[in-house]
Amino acid sequence: MDLSTFDSFKTAAARGAKELSGGELRALQLRLCGILDDISAVCEAEKVDWTLGGGSALGAVRNGGFIPWDDDLDVNMPRGDWPRFRAAFERRFGGKYAVYEPGSPRGYPLAFPRIRLRGTSYVTREDVLEPDLDRGVFVDVFMMDGTFDGRLLRTAHGLGSLALGFLYSCRKHFHERRLLREWGLDGAAFRLKRAVGLLLAPLPLGAWTRLWDRWNALCRNADSRLATFPVGRRHFFGELAAREGMRGTREGTFEGRKVRLPADVESYMERLYGADYMTPPPEGKRERHIVFPPFAP
Repeated sequence: MDLSTFDSFKTAAARGAKELSGGELRALQLRLCGILDDISAVCEAEKVDWTLGGGSALGAVRNGGFIPWDDDLDVNMPRGDWPRFRAAFERRFGGKYAVYEPGSPRGYPLAFPRIRLRGTSYVTREDVLEPDLDRGVFVDVFMMDGTFDGRLLRTAHGLGSLALGFLYSCRKHFHERRLLREWGLDGAAFRLKRAVGLLLAPLPLGAWTRLWDRWNALCRNADSRLATFPVGRRHFFGELAAREGMRGTREGTFEGRKVRLPADVESYMERLYGADYMTPPPEGKRERHIVFPPFAP
């Protein structure tokens, strides 16, 4: 049985949700660019290493901007730089943005930081069950974690991350069980994860989020030979590569602005999207994002 449920959300029929297109999608993309400009300004001022990540990096390489149907924006950052970035960002923009990270605040359900623009509205699947959190347009930040140079410790680090990531996913699916059933997401993998999640229910979702995050941060060597994005789409081993190749030393263009890309961006793209990453997927295989009202970028 394939335990991954990632692709199922691409075709979920969530009641009351809609896909963005046309002018609404473009308005969101431009708002995301404004958030990126603020993030970039603080990173440059504080000498924080950063790059575009995931589909945003792919868009920069393939399209010089957003993938035409994309409605989110990802930034990668070394974990060691995050506390300094967050402190400087909140000093400069504290009234403009809400900044979340795993375990803070208590109800935040995701395993990576999210920066949300106050005064806007972009309600995702996770937001439906968390009405007390800010629902603004957001940029996600993915932590680049170092790992151990020794193979034995590195393997243990990776296997532990995969195990805790699976438990976190199970607990999250149990937390969202009513919505997932309502949206028709009730296949064997979903049922198994809900059952495991029930056993994990004595600990709240936030506790599992913090536990996974702390495990991923176990290696404190900021100069380790290898690094990874354990909560990325390919998980610990699928995103593992030479640290130097993931540093933000390559310049790219994104919607008319200069951005940082991983030094070895070609290898990074191949790890995430395969050797034919420059070829757009057919329409039926494109990632589909849904938003709930009210939508106000």
